[in-house]
Amino acid sequence: MIDGFGKYTWEDGRSHEGHWKENKMSGEGTFLWTDGRKFTGKYRNDQKNGFGEYSWPNGKKYIGQWKNGK
Repeated sequence: MIDGFGKYTWEDGRSHEGHWKENKMSGEGTFLWTDGRKFTGKYRNDQKNGFGEYSWPNGKKYIGQWKNGK
């Protein structure tokens, strides 16, 4: 079981480095996609929740609040 701070990398190259609770992303973390997208912020139960920054490879960004992954 993943619990506490750590980094997990999926077979397809995606990764999450941050806090985990009972195998779910929970708390502060950074998620990276292989196409260059990046999310840094808060998670709850594997979903973006709270303040965070989502960026795309073309330089566009969304900085603000998230709730239940949206």
